[in-house]
Amino acid sequence: SKQDVAMNGWILKRKVGAQNYEFKFPKGMNLKAGATATIWSSDVNDIPVDPPTNLKLRTTKWFTTGNESKKTILEDSDGRVVAEKVVSVK
Repeated sequence: SKQDVAMNGWILKRKVGAQNYEFKFPKGMNLKAGATATIWSSDVNDIPVDPPTNLKLRTTKWFTTGNESKKTILEDSDGRVVAEKVVSVK
């Protein structure tokens, strides 16, 4: 974005097959204009948590499989879909 984004209350949702995961952004998180944030799986040990640049799932791993479609949705604090990506496996 060309503007700072207050991420408080935003949720990143991921569905892979029957597995569903949610990541709630930390309270007070503000993503500066032009910046990015990466959300790492809990099993990645060599990446330090450094909000707002590097965030980590607390107890779960990002679940992936080679033969199921994956859907990722970013919702704002009002539950509106801001971004969505579907990766279909054929």
